[in-house]
Amino acid sequence: MKKQNVWCYAFIALAIILLDRITKSWALTLVQEKIVNPFLSFGLTFNRGINWGIFNSSNGTTFIIINIAIAAVILGMLIYTFTCWKHKSPILGQVLVLAGALSNYYDRIMHGGVIDFIVLSAGNLSWPAFNIADAAILLGVGLIAITNYKNW
Repeated sequence: MKKQNVWCYAFIALAIILLDRITKSWALTLVQEKIVNPFLSFGLTFNRGINWGIFNSSNGTTFIIINIAIAAVILGMLIYTFTCWKHKSPILGQVLVLAGALSNYYDRIMHGGVIDFIVLSAGNLSWPAFNIADAAILLGVGLIAITNYKNW
């Protein structure tokens, strides 16, 4: 790979992490829910589980086990990304997943849970609270799936 591609991926990862950290810092100042419109609101929550609050628990042992599992998945993704990069495969999806996962993991260590604050709603339906890192992870997984489907 060309050097500039590595720098481009590094810039994208850094931009996602910085945007996520800045917006989460803002979310920590929320005293109450802020409703922007019927579809978008902001409200601070801490997720100690995984996506959409699955396995969310105040139990310390469960939290530690989940953190160890997530660290193993991040390590696996780093190895997978490096392998793809060595084979000159596109790694944008992996970079998005890693940036989001690392920023969320920082929350787990520093705040005891992932800071979620964006809520999308439509009538009585509501998407679970999420953050910029979660959006990057979702987009990254989608890109990985599309890339792998094309190469299949």
